[in-house]
Amino acid sequence: MKLNHPLNRKKAAQQRPVMRVIIALILFAAAIFGMTIPKLYYISEPGFSRDAGGLIQLPHASGEDEEAITRTPGTAKSPDPTPDANRDKKINEKLAPAPGWYYTTIRLDRANMLQALSAWIGPGEVYTARSVLGGLNEASYMKRMNRIMLLALQDAAEAAMKEAGIPLKSVPQSVVVESGGAFGDAFKLEVGDMVLKANGKPIHEMVGLLTELDAAFSAEAPMRLEVQRDGNRLQLEGRVELQNLALLSRSIGSEDSGLPSFNELRQLYLPGQSEPLKWGEAGAGGPSAGLMAALAWYDSLDQGDLLARRAIAGTGTLDVEGFVGAVGGVAEKVSAAAAAGAEWFLVPASEAKLAEKAARSVGKNDRTGQEMKIIAVTSLAEAIEKLQLDDSNL
Repeated sequence: MKLNHPLNRKKAAQQRPVMRVIIALILFAAAIFGMTIPKLYYISEPGFSRDAGGLIQLPHASGEDEEAITRTPGTAKSPDPTPDANRDKKINEKLAPAPGWYYTTIRLDRANMLQALSAWIGPGEVYTARSVLGGLNEASYMKRMNRIMLLALQDAAEAAMKEAGIPLKSVPQSVVVESGGAFGDAFKLEVGDMVLKANGKPIHEMVGLLTELDAAFSAEAPMRLEVQRDGNRLQLEGRVELQNLALLSRSIGSEDSGLPSFNELRQLYLPGQSEPLKWGEAGAGGPSAGLMAALAWYDSLDQGDLLARRAIAGTGTLDVEGFVGAVGGVAEKVSAAAAAGAEWFLVPASEAKLAEKAARSVGKNDRTGQEMKIIAVTSLAEAIEKLQLDDSNL
């Protein structure tokens, strides 16, 4: 009964504006605190899907008829004189996606602790800045990832040409560290390092590097390397161990062994061409566009029509022998593909279950009413074989 006394009600009414001010100040302070917390995390989100058709390009300086070597994917053996007309044609009142080989990406957004906690509670993936950047700034990290993308496109082009049975001339230019690791007993190589010299001798290919490694081991002398890292030249020195030399000679250094692995930056020439292939701007770094770049390039070389006017997305690394490797961010990439309207998604076999779960999560395609079809592959050859099947058998 005491609470209903008029004096108590008057006192409570007088306190309300004060409480509102206090709450407003607390919220304002929390907002300022949230904006000023260092952004030490990354949150992954679906990125973009883009046609891989322009990632590997013919040179334009030779003057030869490009159509004699390649064609636009999806145009061969087509009775339709305007193969792109379907881009603007509505099917079931829904706009059909443009045919193409879509490579997919994830987007990493900087986040502070509060944003990271929110993402942890929700569906997002959270990474520490150090786990992503490895202590680099973003500009240096992207420069390294762009170099890895270039290596991936070279391997994709070479693998596609082998699969198409077209001879290729490859001219090594330099040796690049593809995955970092300890090398010898005193120094470590990092992703994207370019090996300039070994024991004072210029290095342009793996054979030269391995020769100098073997010479240093045989002489029981330190190995001296000059590398370019983030625009700077560094002098590194260390001793070579027998077991490391054996592994490196097979170029199978890995995170498990703690050794670096290498690849060659090289120029690739088609038959009859005096200028090398060119590489398009991917808008992203890393090796995961390799599979889709290879399929797009193969389809332009082959006399069939592998694309068959479909919108096919996917992800996966690809080595020069045509083997597909796992990537990260599969769920986000499936979402990116779905947003682009793709109805098929190629994925490394080891990550197929993740992709299938993601496809169920994004739901049915607005136009077709069907879930995205996930195609698990282990090699470029297997991907081509499966895509040659009727859609109902995929």
